[in-house]
Amino acid sequence: MTKFMWYLLKLISILLLLELPLNTLVHRVGNAKNISSYNNFFSFSSFEDITNKRIHNINYSFHNSLLLSNENKELSEFKINLLHTNIFNNFTFSKIKHDSVYTLTKTILPKEIIWVPGVIWRQQFITVQNKKGYSIFPVNLLEINNKSLKVILKPITSNFNGQVGTSSLEKIAKEWQVIAAINGGFFNRNNKLPLGAIRQNNNWLSSPILERGAVGWNENGQFFIDNLSLEETLIMSNGKQITIQCLNSGYIQAGISRYTSEWGKDYMSFSNNEIIVSVQNDKVIGKQKSKNIKQSYNIPDNGYLLVIRKKIFKSNLFSIGNKLKIRSDTVPKKFNKLSHILGAGPLLINNGFISLNTQDEKFTKSFQKQKASRSAIGITSKEKIILVTVHNSTNSKGVNLNEMAQIMQKLGSISALNLDGGGSTSLVLGGYLVDRFPPTAAKVHNGIGVFISQ
Repeated sequence: MTKFMWYLLKLISILLLLELPLNTLVHRVGNAKNISSYNNFFSFSSFEDITNKRIHNINYSFHNSLLLSNENKELSEFKINLLHTNIFNNFTFSKIKHDSVYTLTKTILPKEIIWVPGVIWRQQFITVQNKKGYSIFPVNLLEINNKSLKVILKPITSNFNGQVGTSSLEKIAKEWQVIAAINGGFFNRNNKLPLGAIRQNNNWLSSPILERGAVGWNENGQFFIDNLSLEETLIMSNGKQITIQCLNSGYIQAGISRYTSEWGKDYMSFSNNEIIVSVQNDKVIGKQKSKNIKQSYNIPDNGYLLVIRKKIFKSNLFSIGNKLKIRSDTVPKKFNKLSHILGAGPLLINNGFISLNTQDEKFTKSFQKQKASRSAIGITSKEKIILVTVHNSTNSKGVNLNEMAQIMQKLGSISALNLDGGGSTSLVLGGYLVDRFPPTAAKVHNGIGVFISQ
């Protein structure tokens, strides 16, 4: 018998002798009372901590794959069978070689927990077909009753005062005081700016890009998933109309972009040859040319900035005192009626059928085939909203988009949208990540939060 097994058995014996419940070692989560409500996953900071009798830093998480780490590094395993207790049975001890983390994992059956009325947390296995035959994927999901008056979904961001910033989804969820959250749309990790649609309470925090997929909803329980674009037109005092390329976006294009107070108090220039036009109360009040990158410009109250990144207009169109109007419309128009929108892509399911067209949404072919952790949101035939994360199958690393589409279809989705994935993939419940270790989760810009009204 190894030293580890001896000390582990000794620890278990002490706990049994004291008749301490197992969940005294783990975070208390939700209102679940008995141990069958948990996927018991312990992580020890190092093997030396165990063998030297210093078992500490015991963390609890819900883990969806016992066979592979997120980076698909090799695992060495052996089983411990504890015959004389009805609490522990058939554990697998795994050494993750790439970061010296050792885990003790209890093999579990799929579970379903009513977290609060209208919110169900579920762990289950989904089998899908692929080129290798079939693969089994452990899935974490939240099922939301969008007809419940007490359960409200909203986009949430890492910065309350603007659009620049990233943070862990756990921290974002706690700051917004939500009971649950899933990561949301794409963003630039370098400048920490959004790359896609975010609309919250009818305010555009960031406009859609490249006609990619988006999900929209309102307080009446209406949900809609489709490709989305925002058509904003600048109407000059002489009647001339000019298309605005983007609104509050980190996606940089030639032409005119518009930045409102939802972007923050100031706009930082992206290049040294931008023309900045200040508009307040529908009237031009200033115009200047940027001289440096990251030069700061104040966004006027009751107004906005127009940023021209290529001089394709006559300068007198933006003379001080000129009046301007904005016409704004979504395509399709159904999104106009939805107070909350979050964009990502590509679409996975449409009218119950797999609908993957990555090229139309300006994704590369390699992106479609890439194996990675995945997040998605779906609308089921029973009018439930599902928030889903998947990391690995039982025999391979990652999930490609075709497999994720099959998973969403088998979960009953009639419409589904792929969200940002990879290191961003995160699902928070009760203040804690339930699908991966916190150190393995990347910071994100935004997500979808689940609020409970009192």
